Amino acid sequence: MSHRVPDWYRNAKFGIIVHWGLPSVPAFAPSECGSMANILANHDWPFYFRNNPCSQWYLNSLRLKETATRAFHNRKFKPAYAYERLTDRFNDDIKKWKPSDWAELFAEAGARYVVLVAKHHDGFLLWPSDHKPKPEGYIAGRDIVGELGEAVRAKNLRYGLYYSGLLDWTVQTEPIADFGDLLNVRTDSVYAGYVRQHITELITRHRPDILWNDIGSSAGISRRRLFQFYRETVNDGLLNDRWMQISPLMRSMLARSGFRRNIAEAARRAIVADEDAKSSRLQSEPWEVVRSIGNSFGYNKEESPGDCLTGDELARMLADVVSKNGNLLLNIGPKSDGTIPHEQRTPLLDLAAWLRVNGEAIYDTRPWHRAEGETGDGQPVRFTTRPGTLYAILLERPRRLSLELPNLELKRIPRPKPAPGAEDELTVSLLGYEQPVQWRLSDGSVEIRLPGAFVPVGPVVVAFRWRAVNLQSRPIEMYTDVIG
Repeated sequence: MSHRVPDWYRNAKFGIIVHWGLPSVPAFAPSECGSMANILANHDWPFYFRNNPCSQWYLNSLRLKETATRAFHNRKFKPAYAYERLTDRFNDDIKKWKPSDWAELFAEAGARYVVLVAKHHDGFLLWPSDHKPKPEGYIAGRDIVGELGEAVRAKNLRYGLYYSGLLDWTVQTEPIADFGDLLNVRTDSVYAGYVRQHITELITRHRPDILWNDIGSSAGISRRRLFQFYRETVNDGLLNDRWMQISPLMRSMLARSGFRRNIAEAARRAIVADEDAKSSRLQSEPWEVVRSIGNSFGYNKEESPGDCLTGDELARMLADVVSKNGNLLLNIGPKSDGTIPHEQRTPLLDLAAWLRVNGEAIYDTRPWHRAEGETGDGQPVRFTTRPGTLYAILLERPRRLSLELPNLELKRIPRPKPAPGAEDELTVSLLGYEQPVQWRLSDGSVEIRLPGAFVPVGPVVVAFRWRAVNLQSRPIEMYTDVIG
Protein backbone atom coordinates (compact mmCIF):
# COMPACT_ATOMS: atom_id res chain seq x y z
CA MET A 1 0.00 0.00 0.00
CA SER A 2 1.37 3.42 -0.95
CA HIS A 3 1.22 6.32 1.49
CA ARG A 4 1.18 9.96 0.47
CA VAL A 5 3.56 12.38 2.18
CA PRO A 6 1.31 14.48 4.45
CA ASP A 7 0.64 18.09 3.46
CA TRP A 8 1.93 19.43 6.77
CA TYR A 9 5.38 18.09 5.89
CA ARG A 10 5.25 19.33 2.29
CA ASN A 11 4.33 22.78 3.59
CA ALA A 12 6.79 22.91 6.49
CA LYS A 13 10.05 23.12 4.48
CA PHE A 14 12.29 23.70 7.51
CA GLY A 15 12.89 21.55 10.58
CA ILE A 16 15.49 21.14 13.32
CA ILE A 17 17.08 17.91 14.54
CA VAL A 18 18.85 17.80 17.92
CA HIS A 19 21.83 15.57 18.77
CA TRP A 20 22.31 15.60 22.54
CA GLY A 21 23.63 13.00 24.95
CA LEU A 22 26.80 11.64 26.55
CA PRO A 23 29.13 12.90 23.76
CA SER A 24 28.08 16.43 24.77
CA VAL A 25 30.13 16.03 27.96
CA PRO A 26 33.61 15.59 26.40
CA ALA A 27 32.39 17.57 23.37
CA PHE A 28 35.42 16.51 21.35
CA ALA A 29 36.21 15.48 17.79
CA PRO A 30 39.25 16.43 15.69
CA SER A 31 38.38 19.42 13.52
CA GLU A 32 41.59 20.21 11.67
CA CYS A 33 40.73 18.00 8.65
CA GLY A 34 37.38 19.69 8.01
CA SER A 35 34.08 18.07 7.08
CA MET A 36 33.36 14.51 6.04
CA ALA A 37 33.52 15.54 2.37
CA ASN A 38 36.81 17.39 2.91
CA ILE A 39 38.40 14.35 4.51
CA LEU A 40 37.17 11.86 1.92
CA ALA A 41 38.33 14.10 -0.91
CA ASN A 42 41.91 13.44 0.16
CA HIS A 43 41.87 10.24 2.21
CA ASP A 44 40.33 6.77 2.43
CA TRP A 45 37.62 5.50 4.76
CA PRO A 46 40.00 4.17 7.48
CA PHE A 47 41.58 7.63 7.73
CA TYR A 48 38.11 9.16 7.98
CA PHE A 49 37.03 6.93 10.87
CA ARG A 50 40.29 7.60 12.74
CA ASN A 51 39.74 11.33 12.29
CA ASN A 52 35.95 11.42 12.45
CA PRO A 53 34.88 15.08 12.83
CA CYS A 54 31.53 14.13 14.39
CA SER A 55 31.61 14.18 18.19
CA GLN A 56 28.55 11.91 18.41
CA TRP A 57 30.89 9.12 17.19
CA TYR A 58 33.12 9.68 20.25
CA LEU A 59 32.73 6.11 21.58
CA ASN A 60 33.64 4.54 18.24
CA SER A 61 36.67 6.83 17.88
CA LEU A 62 37.64 5.98 21.45
CA ARG A 63 37.65 2.27 20.64
CA LEU A 64 40.02 2.73 17.70
CA LYS A 65 43.76 2.79 18.33
CA GLU A 66 45.91 5.88 17.95
CA THR A 67 43.13 8.41 17.46
CA ALA A 68 43.01 12.02 18.61
CA THR A 69 39.84 11.14 20.52
CA ARG A 70 41.57 8.41 22.51
CA ALA A 71 44.50 10.75 23.30
CA PHE A 72 42.04 13.43 24.43
CA HIS A 73 40.10 10.98 26.59
CA ASN A 74 43.25 9.72 28.28
CA ARG A 75 44.27 13.29 29.12
CA LYS A 76 40.83 14.46 30.23
CA PHE A 77 39.43 11.40 32.01
CA LYS A 78 42.36 8.92 32.29
CA PRO A 79 42.55 5.65 30.31
CA ALA A 80 40.56 3.58 32.78
CA TYR A 81 37.59 5.98 32.72
CA ALA A 82 34.79 4.06 30.99
CA TYR A 83 32.54 5.89 28.53
CA GLU A 84 29.44 4.82 30.47
CA ARG A 85 30.64 6.84 33.47
CA LEU A 86 29.83 10.03 31.53
CA THR A 87 26.21 9.29 32.46
CA ASP A 88 26.64 10.83 35.93
CA ARG A 89 28.11 14.04 34.53
CA PHE A 90 25.43 14.35 31.87
CA ASN A 91 22.59 13.71 34.30
CA ASP A 92 23.98 16.32 36.65
CA ASP A 93 24.25 18.88 33.84
CA ILE A 94 20.75 18.34 32.45
CA LYS A 95 19.21 19.53 35.71
CA LYS A 96 19.76 23.04 34.29
CA TRP A 97 18.04 22.34 30.98
CA LYS A 98 14.85 24.25 30.12
CA PRO A 99 13.01 22.61 27.23
CA SER A 100 10.80 25.68 26.81
CA ASP A 101 13.91 27.72 25.89
CA TRP A 102 14.67 25.33 23.03
CA ALA A 103 11.08 25.35 21.81
CA GLU A 104 10.98 29.14 21.87
CA LEU A 105 14.26 29.42 19.94
CA PHE A 106 13.23 26.85 17.33
CA ALA A 107 9.87 28.53 16.78
CA GLU A 108 11.53 31.94 16.52
CA ALA A 109 14.03 30.53 14.01
CA GLY A 110 11.16 29.59 11.72
CA ALA A 111 11.27 25.80 12.10
CA ARG A 112 7.98 24.01 11.56
CA TYR A 113 9.06 20.67 13.04
CA VAL A 114 11.63 19.34 15.52
CA VAL A 115 13.25 15.88 15.59
CA LEU A 116 15.03 14.69 18.75
CA VAL A 117 17.63 11.92 18.75
CA ALA A 118 16.09 9.60 21.36
CA LYS A 119 18.87 7.00 21.01
CA HIS A 120 22.05 7.42 19.01
CA HIS A 121 24.62 4.77 18.12
CA ASP A 122 26.10 4.70 21.64
CA GLY A 123 22.82 3.19 22.91
CA PHE A 124 22.18 5.82 25.61
CA LEU A 125 18.46 6.45 26.12
CA LEU A 126 16.90 9.90 26.53
CA TRP A 127 13.62 8.61 27.95
CA PRO A 128 12.67 6.35 30.91
CA SER A 129 12.12 3.17 28.94
CA ASP A 130 10.68 0.02 30.43
CA HIS A 131 13.31 -1.83 28.35
CA LYS A 132 16.70 -0.98 29.83
CA PRO A 133 20.06 -1.02 28.04
CA LYS A 134 22.76 -3.45 29.19
CA PRO A 135 24.94 -0.99 31.14
CA GLU A 136 23.10 -0.41 34.41
CA GLY A 137 21.74 3.11 34.77
CA TYR A 138 22.67 3.97 31.16
CA ILE A 139 19.72 6.32 30.76
CA ALA A 140 18.95 10.03 31.11
CA GLY A 141 17.85 11.26 34.53
CA ARG A 142 14.98 13.23 32.98
CA ASP A 143 12.37 12.28 30.41
CA ILE A 144 14.00 14.41 27.73
CA VAL A 145 11.86 12.90 24.97
CA GLY A 146 8.62 13.66 26.78
CA GLU A 147 9.56 17.09 28.12
CA LEU A 148 10.78 18.42 24.78
CA GLY A 149 7.75 17.02 22.98
CA GLU A 150 5.42 18.87 25.33
CA ALA A 151 7.35 22.14 24.94
CA VAL A 152 7.59 21.90 21.16
CA ARG A 153 3.94 21.09 20.64
CA ALA A 154 2.98 23.98 22.92
CA LYS A 155 4.55 26.17 20.21
CA ASN A 156 2.42 24.42 17.54
CA LEU A 157 5.46 22.70 16.04
CA ARG A 158 5.41 19.10 14.86
CA TYR A 159 7.54 16.68 16.85
CA GLY A 160 9.52 13.73 15.52
CA LEU A 161 11.87 11.16 17.02
CA TYR A 162 15.13 9.70 15.71
CA TYR A 163 16.14 6.19 16.76
CA SER A 164 19.34 4.34 15.80
CA GLY A 165 17.82 1.03 14.79
CA LEU A 166 20.88 -0.76 13.44
CA LEU A 167 23.90 0.54 15.34
CA ASP A 168 24.07 0.17 19.12
CA TRP A 169 27.56 0.07 20.57
CA THR A 170 26.40 -1.45 23.84
CA VAL A 171 25.73 -4.57 21.73
CA GLN A 172 28.26 -4.19 18.91
CA THR A 173 31.56 -3.87 20.73
CA GLU A 174 33.95 -4.00 17.76
CA PRO A 175 34.71 -0.52 16.38
CA ILE A 176 33.84 0.57 12.86
CA ALA A 177 37.23 1.16 11.24
CA ASP A 178 36.30 0.99 7.56
CA PHE A 179 33.22 1.37 5.37
CA GLY A 180 33.03 -2.39 5.02
CA ASP A 181 32.56 -2.70 8.78
CA LEU A 182 29.49 -0.53 8.50
CA LEU A 183 28.10 -2.72 5.72
CA ASN A 184 28.72 -5.87 7.74
CA VAL A 185 27.05 -4.87 11.02
CA ARG A 186 25.10 -7.88 12.27
CA THR A 187 22.35 -8.10 14.86
CA ASP A 188 20.56 -11.04 16.49
CA SER A 189 16.96 -11.74 17.42
CA VAL A 190 17.46 -10.49 20.99
CA TYR A 191 18.59 -7.09 19.74
CA ALA A 192 15.78 -7.03 17.17
CA GLY A 193 13.26 -7.54 19.98
CA TYR A 194 14.90 -4.79 22.03
CA VAL A 195 14.64 -2.35 19.12
CA ARG A 196 11.05 -3.32 18.39
CA GLN A 197 10.08 -2.75 22.04
CA HIS A 198 11.72 0.67 22.07
CA ILE A 199 10.14 1.89 18.85
CA THR A 200 6.73 0.57 19.84
CA GLU A 201 7.08 2.31 23.20
CA LEU A 202 8.04 5.64 21.59
CA ILE A 203 5.11 5.42 19.17
CA THR A 204 2.61 4.57 21.91
CA ARG A 205 3.78 7.19 24.41
CA HIS A 206 4.62 10.11 22.16
CA ARG A 207 2.92 9.58 18.78
CA PRO A 208 5.81 11.19 16.88
CA ASP A 209 4.82 13.08 13.75
CA ILE A 210 8.02 11.75 12.15
CA LEU A 211 9.61 8.39 12.93
CA TRP A 212 13.22 8.81 11.85
CA ASN A 213 15.46 5.74 11.68
CA ASP A 214 19.16 5.92 10.78
CA ILE A 215 21.55 3.88 8.59
CA GLY A 216 19.39 0.71 8.55
CA SER A 217 17.11 -1.50 10.59
CA SER A 218 17.92 -4.69 12.43
CA ALA A 219 17.38 -8.02 10.71
CA GLY A 220 14.50 -9.85 12.35
CA ILE A 221 12.23 -6.80 12.52
CA SER A 222 9.13 -6.91 10.35
CA ARG A 223 9.14 -3.44 8.88
CA ARG A 224 5.71 -4.03 7.38
CA ARG A 225 4.10 -4.73 10.77
CA LEU A 226 6.00 -1.91 12.46
CA PHE A 227 5.03 0.58 9.77
CA GLN A 228 1.42 -0.53 9.91
CA PHE A 229 1.32 -0.06 13.68
CA TYR A 230 2.82 3.41 13.34
CA ARG A 231 0.36 4.49 10.65
CA GLU A 232 -2.58 3.16 12.62
CA THR A 233 -1.40 5.12 15.68
CA VAL A 234 -0.35 8.37 13.94
CA ASN A 235 -2.79 9.18 11.14
CA ASP A 236 -0.72 11.84 9.38
CA GLY A 237 2.72 10.67 10.46
CA LEU A 238 5.79 10.29 8.31
CA LEU A 239 8.45 7.58 8.08
CA ASN A 240 11.88 8.43 6.70
CA ASP A 241 13.71 6.26 4.17
CA ARG A 242 16.59 4.84 6.25
CA TRP A 243 15.08 1.49 7.24
CA MET A 244 17.10 -0.62 4.80
CA GLN A 245 17.78 -4.28 5.63
CA ILE A 246 20.53 -6.25 3.88
CA SER A 247 19.16 -9.31 2.10
CA PRO A 248 20.88 -12.72 2.30
CA LEU A 249 21.94 -12.31 -1.34
CA MET A 250 23.49 -8.93 -0.67
CA ARG A 251 25.15 -10.31 2.47
CA SER A 252 26.79 -13.03 0.40
CA MET A 253 28.02 -10.47 -2.11
CA LEU A 254 29.40 -8.30 0.68
CA ALA A 255 31.57 -11.25 1.71
CA ARG A 256 33.62 -10.51 -1.40
CA SER A 257 36.29 -7.94 -0.60
CA GLY A 258 36.29 -6.55 -4.13
CA PHE A 259 32.53 -5.90 -4.02
CA ARG A 260 32.88 -4.13 -0.65
CA ARG A 261 35.69 -1.96 -1.99
CA ASN A 262 33.60 -0.93 -5.00
CA ILE A 263 30.66 0.10 -2.81
CA ALA A 264 32.94 1.98 -0.44
CA GLU A 265 34.59 3.85 -3.31
CA ALA A 266 31.22 4.71 -4.86
CA ALA A 267 30.02 6.09 -1.52
CA ARG A 268 33.22 8.09 -1.08
CA ARG A 269 32.93 9.65 -4.53
CA ALA A 270 29.26 10.52 -4.06
CA ILE A 271 29.96 12.31 -0.77
CA VAL A 272 32.91 14.20 -2.22
CA ALA A 273 30.97 15.19 -5.35
CA ASP A 274 28.14 16.73 -3.42
CA GLU A 275 27.69 16.72 0.35
CA ASP A 276 23.97 17.18 -0.22
CA ALA A 277 23.86 15.04 -3.35
CA LYS A 278 20.05 14.83 -3.57
CA SER A 279 19.71 18.61 -3.84
CA SER A 280 21.51 18.72 -7.19
CA ARG A 281 18.26 18.49 -9.19
CA LEU A 282 14.49 18.83 -8.95
CA GLN A 283 12.88 15.74 -7.41
CA SER A 284 9.40 14.53 -8.29
CA GLU A 285 8.72 13.42 -4.70
CA PRO A 286 9.36 15.28 -1.42
CA TRP A 287 12.77 14.61 0.14
CA GLU A 288 14.98 15.95 2.90
CA VAL A 289 18.53 17.27 3.32
CA VAL A 290 20.06 16.80 6.76
CA ARG A 291 22.84 19.25 7.51
CA SER A 292 24.55 20.51 10.64
CA ILE A 293 25.56 24.12 11.20
CA GLY A 294 29.12 22.88 11.79
CA ASN A 295 31.00 19.74 10.73
CA SER A 296 29.82 17.80 13.78
CA PHE A 297 26.26 16.95 14.75
CA GLY A 298 27.02 16.65 18.44
CA TYR A 299 28.52 19.68 20.18
CA ASN A 300 32.26 19.92 19.47
CA LYS A 301 34.33 22.44 21.41
CA GLU A 302 37.13 22.07 18.84
CA GLU A 303 35.13 23.73 16.09
CA SER A 304 35.74 27.39 15.35
CA PRO A 305 33.18 29.93 14.06
CA GLY A 306 34.76 29.44 10.62
CA ASP A 307 33.58 25.81 10.67
CA CYS A 308 29.95 26.94 10.95
CA LEU A 309 27.51 28.08 8.30
CA THR A 310 26.38 31.71 8.34
CA GLY A 311 22.80 32.90 8.27
CA ASP A 312 23.14 33.86 4.59
CA GLU A 313 24.51 30.41 3.76
CA LEU A 314 21.58 28.80 5.56
CA ALA A 315 19.10 30.97 3.64
CA ARG A 316 20.71 30.04 0.32
CA MET A 317 20.75 26.36 1.25
CA LEU A 318 17.10 26.44 2.30
CA ALA A 319 16.05 28.19 -0.92
CA ASP A 320 18.01 25.69 -3.03
CA VAL A 321 16.51 22.65 -1.29
CA VAL A 322 12.93 23.97 -1.30
CA SER A 323 13.13 24.87 -5.00
CA LYS A 324 13.86 21.18 -5.68
CA ASN A 325 10.87 19.90 -3.68
CA GLY A 326 12.86 19.24 -0.49
CA ASN A 327 12.90 20.12 3.18
CA LEU A 328 15.96 21.24 5.14
CA LEU A 329 16.45 19.45 8.48
CA LEU A 330 19.10 21.52 10.26
CA ASN A 331 21.04 20.06 13.16
CA ILE A 332 21.65 21.71 16.52
CA GLY A 333 24.18 20.21 18.97
CA PRO A 334 23.65 21.64 22.49
CA LYS A 335 26.20 21.66 25.29
CA SER A 336 25.71 19.07 28.03
CA ASP A 337 23.70 21.54 30.16
CA GLY A 338 21.33 22.25 27.27
CA THR A 339 22.87 25.60 26.28
CA ILE A 340 22.75 26.29 22.53
CA PRO A 341 26.26 27.57 21.66
CA HIS A 342 26.58 31.10 20.32
CA GLU A 343 28.14 29.90 17.06
CA GLN A 344 24.98 27.87 16.37
CA ARG A 345 22.44 30.32 17.77
CA THR A 346 23.67 33.32 15.75
CA PRO A 347 23.24 31.87 12.22
CA LEU A 348 19.92 30.38 13.30
CA LEU A 349 18.63 33.81 14.33
CA ASP A 350 20.04 35.39 11.17
CA LEU A 351 18.07 32.85 9.15
CA ALA A 352 15.01 33.73 11.22
CA ALA A 353 15.39 37.40 10.26
CA TRP A 354 15.49 36.46 6.57
CA LEU A 355 12.45 34.20 6.89
CA ARG A 356 10.41 36.92 8.60
CA VAL A 357 10.74 38.96 5.41
CA ASN A 358 10.90 36.24 2.77
CA GLY A 359 9.12 33.28 4.34
CA GLU A 360 6.23 33.42 1.87
CA ALA A 361 8.69 32.27 -0.82
CA ILE A 362 9.53 29.19 1.29
CA TYR A 363 6.61 27.98 3.43
CA ASP A 364 3.61 26.29 1.77
CA THR A 365 5.21 26.62 -1.69
CA ARG A 366 5.68 24.08 -4.45
CA PRO A 367 8.43 23.72 -7.05
CA TRP A 368 8.09 25.34 -10.45
CA HIS A 369 8.61 23.36 -13.66
CA ARG A 370 12.34 24.13 -13.21
CA ALA A 371 14.25 24.86 -10.04
CA GLU A 372 17.24 26.81 -11.27
CA GLY A 373 18.07 29.82 -13.40
CA GLU A 374 20.56 32.64 -13.71
CA THR A 375 20.45 36.40 -13.90
CA GLY A 376 21.80 38.10 -17.00
CA ASP A 377 25.19 38.43 -15.34
CA GLY A 378 25.38 34.79 -14.26
CA GLN A 379 24.14 34.97 -10.66
CA PRO A 380 22.27 31.80 -9.51
CA VAL A 381 18.49 31.94 -9.05
CA ARG A 382 16.06 29.46 -7.49
CA PHE A 383 12.29 29.33 -8.15
CA THR A 384 9.31 28.45 -5.94
CA THR A 385 5.59 28.88 -6.56
CA ARG A 386 2.16 29.13 -5.04
CA PRO A 387 -1.16 29.69 -6.83
CA GLY A 388 -0.92 33.02 -8.64
CA THR A 389 2.72 33.70 -7.74
CA LEU A 390 6.24 32.81 -8.84
CA TYR A 391 9.20 33.63 -6.59
CA ALA A 392 12.70 34.14 -7.98
CA ILE A 393 15.25 33.86 -5.16
CA LEU A 394 18.67 35.35 -5.93
CA LEU A 395 21.29 33.30 -4.12
CA GLU A 396 23.91 36.07 -4.42
CA ARG A 397 23.51 39.81 -3.90
CA PRO A 398 22.86 41.73 -7.14
CA ARG A 399 25.97 43.40 -8.50
CA ARG A 400 24.10 46.39 -9.94
CA LEU A 401 20.89 48.33 -9.38
CA SER A 402 19.39 46.66 -12.44
CA LEU A 403 18.43 43.01 -12.59
CA GLU A 404 17.79 40.89 -15.66
CA LEU A 405 16.04 37.52 -15.56
CA PRO A 406 16.37 36.06 -19.07
CA ASN A 407 14.09 33.41 -20.58
CA LEU A 408 11.71 33.50 -17.64
CA GLU A 409 8.78 31.91 -19.54
CA LEU A 410 6.14 34.21 -18.12
CA LYS A 411 3.41 32.08 -19.69
CA ARG A 412 4.29 29.34 -17.19
CA ILE A 413 3.87 31.45 -14.07
CA PRO A 414 1.12 29.71 -12.04
CA ARG A 415 -2.07 31.61 -12.82
CA PRO A 416 -5.48 30.86 -11.32
CA LYS A 417 -8.29 30.74 -13.83
CA PRO A 418 -10.01 34.14 -13.76
CA ALA A 419 -13.67 34.37 -12.77
CA PRO A 420 -16.05 34.96 -15.67
CA GLY A 421 -15.75 38.55 -16.85
CA ALA A 422 -12.76 39.29 -14.62
CA GLU A 423 -9.42 40.56 -15.82
CA ASP A 424 -5.96 40.23 -14.29
CA GLU A 425 -2.47 41.57 -14.73
CA LEU A 426 1.06 40.56 -13.82
CA THR A 427 2.83 42.56 -11.11
CA VAL A 428 6.42 42.50 -9.90
CA SER A 429 7.60 43.30 -6.37
CA LEU A 430 10.54 42.80 -4.01
CA LEU A 431 9.79 41.07 -0.71
CA GLY A 432 10.70 43.43 2.11
CA TYR A 433 10.17 46.56 -0.02
CA GLU A 434 6.70 48.09 0.09
CA GLN A 435 7.00 50.52 -2.83
CA PRO A 436 6.36 49.59 -6.48
CA VAL A 437 9.38 48.71 -8.58
CA GLN A 438 10.02 49.55 -12.22
CA TRP A 439 10.16 46.61 -14.60
CA ARG A 440 9.67 45.78 -18.26
CA LEU A 441 9.70 42.94 -20.74
CA SER A 442 12.47 43.00 -23.31
CA ASP A 443 13.07 40.21 -25.84
CA GLY A 444 11.78 37.50 -23.54
CA SER A 445 13.67 38.81 -20.49
CA VAL A 446 12.36 40.63 -17.43
CA GLU A 447 14.37 43.71 -16.49
CA ILE A 448 13.89 45.11 -12.98
CA ARG A 449 15.19 48.36 -11.58
CA LEU A 450 16.32 47.83 -7.97
CA PRO A 451 15.60 50.87 -5.79
CA GLY A 452 18.65 52.44 -4.19
CA ALA A 453 16.76 52.58 -0.90
CA PHE A 454 16.24 48.81 -0.87
CA VAL A 455 18.65 47.16 1.59
CA PRO A 456 18.02 43.39 1.50
CA VAL A 457 18.61 41.01 4.40
CA GLY A 458 20.24 37.99 2.76
CA PRO A 459 19.12 36.64 -0.63
CA VAL A 460 16.78 38.92 -2.58
CA VAL A 461 13.34 37.57 -3.53
CA VAL A 462 11.40 38.85 -6.54
CA ALA A 463 7.67 38.03 -6.58
CA PHE A 464 5.67 37.82 -9.83
CA ARG A 465 1.95 37.89 -9.02
CA TRP A 466 -1.27 37.79 -10.95
CA ARG A 467 -3.84 40.16 -9.49
CA ALA A 468 -7.42 40.96 -10.46
CA VAL A 469 -8.02 44.41 -11.97
CA ASN A 470 -10.96 46.22 -13.51
CA LEU A 471 -9.78 46.63 -17.10
CA GLN A 472 -11.61 46.90 -20.40
CA SER A 473 -9.23 44.46 -22.07
CA ARG A 474 -6.65 41.91 -21.02
CA PRO A 475 -3.17 43.58 -20.81
CA ILE A 476 -0.95 40.68 -21.98
CA GLU A 477 -2.03 37.32 -23.35
CA MET A 478 -0.10 34.99 -21.00
CA TYR A 479 -2.48 32.23 -20.03
CA THR A 480 -0.94 29.18 -18.33
CA ASP A 481 -2.10 26.04 -16.50
CA VAL A 482 -4.70 26.38 -13.75
CA ILE A 483 -3.44 25.64 -10.27
CA GLY A 484 -5.83 23.40 -8.38
